[in-house]
Amino acid sequence: MNKKLLSRVVFISGTVFMTTSVQSTTLLEEYSRQGKQEYFLTAQSMSGDKTTAYFLGAIETELEIDDFMAFGGGYGKHLTDFVNLNTELLLGSTEVLGDSATFVNWNLGLDYNFMKTRLTPLVTGGIGIINFRTNTSKDGVTLLDSTNTSYYLGGGFRWDVTDSFFVKGIYKATWTKLFEESNDTLLLNGINLNVGYIF
Repeated sequence: MNKKLLSRVVFISGTVFMTTSVQSTTLLEEYSRQGKQEYFLTAQSMSGDKTTAYFLGAIETELEIDDFMAFGGGYGKHLTDFVNLNTELLLGSTEVLGDSATFVNWNLGLDYNFMKTRLTPLVTGGIGIINFRTNTSKDGVTLLDSTNTSYYLGGGFRWDVTDSFFVKGIYKATWTKLFEESNDTLLLNGINLNVGYIF
């Protein structure tokens, strides 16, 4: 079993255990989120992937993006006790074509919390914009500067530790394209962790 698969199994098993086996009245007490807002910090692991690359509209080659981490923050508002509308901005760096590249991702999404308790399983989904840009250029032309739409789906858990502090762990998969000419979809997936302030 490789490390990626193992980490996914551990994360999913932990989520199932926490949401089905925890008996603490503090975790499972009724808790209302409706109308509350929040700011949060985010850390997201991103698995690498391969895609077909097109340069100058014609030169075709295989391009591989290495695994990397992205960090950022966001804002959310609870429309109901179960639905949270949120947005986040993630920044990171990875290696593309043997060169370092910046990663920028803006997302707009919805979380659905299944339970009106401090600890609840959730699902999430949304749309966004992703930009990959290499840091060096050749003959004054940047090797890669790609901006495309993206969408994501995920699942995990949320724990409102106090009335002012929460943590959230999600396994999230994001799909995008690097080149419009390519039929390949780039998959970036991994664990997304949030720590935030509720007001």
